[in-house]
Amino acid sequence: MIYNAIQFIGYELDTLPDHGSGTYRGNMDARKDLAKRCAILKGAIEMAASRPTIKRSSGILKVFMAPEFFFRSSDGAYPIDVLSEIMDTMKQETQKEKYTHWLFVYGTAVGAIDHGRETEILNCALVQKGGQAPEGFRGVREYVVYKEYMSPNDFIRETKDPTGNDWYLPLGRGRNVTLGGQKKRPVIPTEGSREMMSRKINRPGAKTQSSSINPTGKISEVNRSGIGGGSIFTIDHVTFGLETCLDHARERLAEYIPLEGENLIQVQLIPSAGIPICHGQKRPAGGNYPDSLAGVMHSLAFNVDGKRVHSEALIRTGGAPRSIASIEKIPVTLPFFTQMSVTPEVYFKSLGKLAIYKEAPLPPRQIWEDDDD
Repeated sequence: MIYNAIQFIGYELDTLPDHGSGTYRGNMDARKDLAKRCAILKGAIEMAASRPTIKRSSGILKVFMAPEFFFRSSDGAYPIDVLSEIMDTMKQETQKEKYTHWLFVYGTAVGAIDHGRETEILNCALVQKGGQAPEGFRGVREYVVYKEYMSPNDFIRETKDPTGNDWYLPLGRGRNVTLGGQKKRPVIPTEGSREMMSRKINRPGAKTQSSSINPTGKISEVNRSGIGGGSIFTIDHVTFGLETCLDHARERLAEYIPLEGENLIQVQLIPSAGIPICHGQKRPAGGNYPDSLAGVMHSLAFNVDGKRVHSEALIRTGGAPRSIASIEKIPVTLPFFTQMSVTPEVYFKSLGKLAIYKEAPLPPRQIWEDDDD
């Protein structure tokens, strides 16, 4: 399939924990919680697909994205074995023929691995191509991208430091959060992250064992298997870079140096809970955001933020990025959930709204070539 344009659809809703009451919204039963959130997301997707503002052309890829933390239980995180059920559950809706030219980013899902004295957090962005795979297709249609950097706002925690600076104390002394019924559970980032307290660091460009999946023998951000956690992937000849929230503010993609022959980013996706698209603009609290845009010239960037309950889409230019206009913002309504036995308020403050954007041209594909001169 060859696409020449992208149309973004953002699912804007509040996904942060209730720091005031010290609780996470949701169901204590992890699988019931997951099933209900999938039902809400399916309803929002179905509603989006029904809108007349959605372009029906097969040359326009529709990209639907939910914010960070869409999937998390009232314990603060799911058992790790539950996360794999999200993609299969969502397929019940998204593998239908009408979604052939859609790409879905189901926000992120938070999982936990108990290591005895501490808990490893996996905050995973979930990506899935819609419709059925073409006959004979052997590529990858689903991707998991791991978030590297944890934020002091990601979890409920007791702290006397309103700045959040205690989160960065040596040896992780400030990283005690409410999780799994415990009020002061020490947490560590996903293994392989460059974040402090990581059990193992995978630094892009460093040497690693070569394989059929990674013949370069170097650690890369390119996600070839779908489950490697890397932040760059290609679906239907379109190359995406995905950074979750703080990863974007820390310039995970902007600082990545591609390896010889790798595709350059055409579309940059940023599900978040507090971070906008960073392009050097002023911060509300003072100072400036970094310039974290990482795509080729005229690449597209899309953010859906679960803290600000907001989305935005930009085109990268030689100067200030150019906005892509939203052409419709509509509340997500209950009729889509009446037959699903869902009480949405258990899981979110409200059902939020859909933001549908004008289509934007996709920049041409480019491949990185090392300069040997």
